[in-house]
Amino acid sequence: MGVLVSISPLVRFLLLVTLYGEIIERVPAGVLYRLSIAATAASVALLLVKNPLIIAVSRILAGVFGTFLAPLLWNSIAGDAKMISYANSVTVLAGIVSFVAAGLIVGAVGFKAALLLFSLLLLSTAFARASAGGGGFKLGEVLRRSSSTPLLAIFLEWYVLYSLFLILPIFLNRQGLSIELIGLLFTVEAAVYGALQPLVGRIVESRRKDVVSLLALYPLPLFLIPLAPGLTLPLLVLFAVGSSPIFIIETYYWRRRGFDMGILMSFGYLGSFIGPLVSSLLAQASFILSFVQLAMVGCVLITTISMLLKNL
Repeated sequence: MGVLVSISPLVRFLLLVTLYGEIIERVPAGVLYRLSIAATAASVALLLVKNPLIIAVSRILAGVFGTFLAPLLWNSIAGDAKMISYANSVTVLAGIVSFVAAGLIVGAVGFKAALLLFSLLLLSTAFARASAGGGGFKLGEVLRRSSSTPLLAIFLEWYVLYSLFLILPIFLNRQGLSIELIGLLFTVEAAVYGALQPLVGRIVESRRKDVVSLLALYPLPLFLIPLAPGLTLPLLVLFAVGSSPIFIIETYYWRRRGFDMGILMSFGYLGSFIGPLVSSLLAQASFILSFVQLAMVGCVLITTISMLLKNL
């Protein structure tokens, strides 16, 4: 399962490292953004065609151009810690309600009409602001001009996060929890994380000593969950609190130095490729071993983030 989960982020990493950098040097960011929106919207509409080849094409379009959208959007706001926090909050909370909203819309208007509506909603965002990084994209150039610390940080963050999303549901299910209850636990964790983002964004800009206290909470749940699975809910809430400043600090640091978000996010995708692969292999031997290695990676991560925080 770890191999299957890892395929998508590996493809995204390769796309960002190879194609994105070349394209962004030749195509204005606004044009690439609108093209990506149009292609992604078309990929949704193509799902109406009951043809396996067309559906495969739609998924390829969504994968390629969807990968380009994220860095283009984050480039526009990632130099402002408050804007990062609000965007992160909206993204997480939208992810929580999207499944319920999609179900209600499909129930009200039908599957075909819902797909067309989703496609039109995507197109309506085509005139949002998007920008290129302006600081070069090629990895060698970036490493010469900047510390590799934020690249390591986002690699470790996504390593832990995507590993946890993979192995924790399996672990809890083997402890006797239902799939519905496990889903509810993750929903609560995401809701706490999303709700905290605006507050944490202000803390990052004005009260950085308090951020260190939040970060110290991050690895504790990773150590404790396999030892006390009955406390998973409060431990996941603790994890949400501890992880809340991490992405804000990474992106804020990176964009303030003028670099494109594409290279930063590519290292995140690399982490989400390697993390689930390693963690699932360790879990086959022992879930405790897998969680302990995640906690150790988490300790390295908060040390790395603390270094970034000192240089903001």
